[in-house]
Amino acid sequence: MRLAAGRQWSCLTGSCQIALVCLRARSRGPSSSGVAHAEKLLRFVTATQTLEAPNQALVGGIQGSYPLDGGYCQYSFPNWATKFYADAMMEWLSWRQPAGNIQ
Repeated sequence: MRLAAGRQWSCLTGSCQIALVCLRARSRGPSSSGVAHAEKLLRFVTATQTLEAPNQALVGGIQGSYPLDGGYCQYSFPNWATKFYADAMMEWLSWRQPAGNIQ
C-alpha cells in the first residue's frame, strides 16, 4: 500500500479502526468496495506486524505508525493498536470462510 502523496507515515491504529468500520458497515447492506478497502488496509497492517524481535514483548505487536518514527505514537507499540487489529481481523474472519486468509 502506498502512502498518500506527500505523506511520510501512516497511522496503523487508524487503519485498523477504518477497516473495522468498513467491515461492520456491511451489515447495513452489501458493499464489496468497503470490504475490499478493509482487506487492503488489513494486508498493509499485517505486513508491518512484528514477528521477530530481540524483545519478545514486541512480537505480535502493531506499531502506532509506519514507519516506526511516524507521527502517531512515535517509536511505540500501543496496546490499543493491537486491540483494534485483533477486532478487525476477528470481524473479517467472522464472515469469511473458515479457510480464508489475508495475503
